[in-house]
Amino acid sequence: MESHVSLYKTFMERRLWLWFGIALLVLTLDQISKSWIVNTFQDDQGRATMYATKDVTSFFQITRRHNCGVAFSLGAQSEYADCRDVGMQRWVLSGFVLIVSLGLIFWISRLSRERQLEALGLGLILGGALGNLWDRASLGFVVDFIVVHHESWPWPEFPAFNIADSAITCGAGVLILDMFVNRKAHDGSKEHQTGSGKK
Repeated sequence: MESHVSLYKTFMERRLWLWFGIALLVLTLDQISKSWIVNTFQDDQGRATMYATKDVTSFFQITRRHNCGVAFSLGAQSEYADCRDVGMQRWVLSGFVLIVSLGLIFWISRLSRERQLEALGLGLILGGALGNLWDRASLGFVVDFIVVHHESWPWPEFPAFNIADSAITCGAGVLILDMFVNRKAHDGSKEHQTGSGKK
């Protein structure tokens, strides 16, 4: 009983509920959006209408694409909507992402309360990883639907992505920001200690 109380206390004091809650929110929004895309982009017989697009703005479209590879449509793709011809890639990627996700859970659970930026970044990455893992394990592919493009770009469009990919990218950006913030704080602390020592 005491171990359960201690675990709960640690969970609350380190704000683990917040970081895992952010991951769960990303996972939920990702799956809701993908479900809406699947239901929107299909014909009367329920067959996927791949690559059909709906314009949202002059530079933003929604579509339906099935990604057999990794984020942003990287990796081996398929001519079939269900990615039936990519072999073991589905399970290799699923296994890899599962291991990474477990590592992220352990990493977050070990962080102190003061490492909030780092925890936020990891929570976003965890939610995105779990969102794409759910797709790959249950469907065999990841549903991508966000297309950003502009006529001035030297390429037709940016690779299609989804909310999970966006969360992973934002999480990586937060981790980079955290590195700079911590380095600056560490350098400032060293300068202060050096100055105090000279006195």
